[in-house]
Amino acid sequence: MTKHKSLEDYAARRFRFAGNALLEFSAPEYIYKDERDKLVRQLAPFVKVDPDLLRFDALGTAEQFRVINEIADVKRSESQIREIKRKARVDQLLDNALDAFRQQHYDKAEQVYQEILELDPENVMTWLNLGNVHASLQKISAAEEAYKKSIAINPYYLFGYIALAKLYISTGSSDRAKDLLLKTLAWQQTDKEVRLYLGIAHSMGKDLKNAFEQWNKALELDPQFVLVHYYMGVQYQNTDPALCKRHLNLFLGGAHRGGYDERLVLSAEKLLKKF
Repeated sequence: MTKHKSLEDYAARRFRFAGNALLEFSAPEYIYKDERDKLVRQLAPFVKVDPDLLRFDALGTAEQFRVINEIADVKRSESQIREIKRKARVDQLLDNALDAFRQQHYDKAEQVYQEILELDPENVMTWLNLGNVHASLQKISAAEEAYKKSIAINPYYLFGYIALAKLYISTGSSDRAKDLLLKTLAWQQTDKEVRLYLGIAHSMGKDLKNAFEQWNKALELDPQFVLVHYYMGVQYQNTDPALCKRHLNLFLGGAHRGGYDERLVLSAEKLLKKF
């Protein structure tokens, strides 16, 4: 917790980064759903067990034939059918939530996600998406709890850690972001976003050596990750104008191709006009 009355109060404000430049954060990335489970359900009716692939050497011949015939004739139970219907309903609600989110009807999206959680209380991506909705509504404490819940359900859910770190950074809690991301590095060394936001957290604490170390590692992992150049350019604006321009131009060159947040693009263009 910062010295301000609440994280919600602080989140409504902008804070300074690298002197006079404003650190701009886009809305949390929206993660819709994992389609793998849906694909498995769609394919399942067309999948049959081939008894010829099974071996029951410990059974007698007659018993082997009986077991194999039972497997070949297996049908879905009522509980399986109910589960398929439940998951289909969850998918439908996820579609509804996505439509609401895209139209910026955040209250509606929040309501739909709560309905999903009644059907599937440990749907990890629903908790993550709900956190993103809360963050868009500036419900910072609720967003924090939702992100933490996604991590509690899956302790190796990288999206949850990154979202929570971004939330801490956007509310000025750079030490909390740094601690969280350093712990994440203990089991995930090769994610460029972890490196990016750890660099930002270091820079907010005036630890520029470690900030640039993390940003350079992010670029080593993905040389096309131009978002790193934005933050490096902003950091260089008061110390090395040439490097500032170089990094901002690299960012803009990739941002126009990659669909980055327009606010970051405008911020970079505005900063370049100063030189």
